[in-house]
Amino acid sequence: MAFKYGILILILLCSFSSAGSSSYRQGGTSIYFTQLGHLKHQAELGDPNAQFMLGNLYLSPPKDTSIRQNLEKAVDYYFQAAIRNHAGAQYNLGVMYYRGSGVSESKMMASVWFKLAADNKSPVAKSVKRNAETSLQDLQEKLSTEEKVEANQWIATFNDWISSKNYRTAKLPSLS
Repeated sequence: MAFKYGILILILLCSFSSAGSSSYRQGGTSIYFTQLGHLKHQAELGDPNAQFMLGNLYLSPPKDTSIRQNLEKAVDYYFQAAIRNHAGAQYNLGVMYYRGSGVSESKMMASVWFKLAADNKSPVAKSVKRNAETSLQDLQEKLSTEEKVEANQWIATFNDWISSKNYRTAKLPSLS
């Protein structure tokens, strides 16, 4: 009887020791995915910092993870953080519109987001505001009068959404 229990314990020990040696990643990435789940949960609850961080993850995913670059998701997360008045997200949206990354290229819409980031009252966003001001100055010379008028209309719309905290109906504009 003791022999049978000895064999059973030996089999269990062997199966536990081989469980960690599969060819799939374990350990660090499982902790990472737990953190990713928490970050997504916080973003769904409306945390602009979590939304911004998820935008960063989808814009430039870390190596050795299963997250793949998804520029459209990055834009969506940045937009959700931007209308919650996150200066970094506003600036990143400006860059994405300027480059046409994940959205249609639009210098006019880039200037809108740079202006919102430059005017952001956040005390922790000094370098973002400085970069946004520089980018905005460069863009203003390239915009037509009509584009400047349209940009001011979008700035007013986004400022209304930000001040009224109208997050549910806020949608990223589809430009034609």
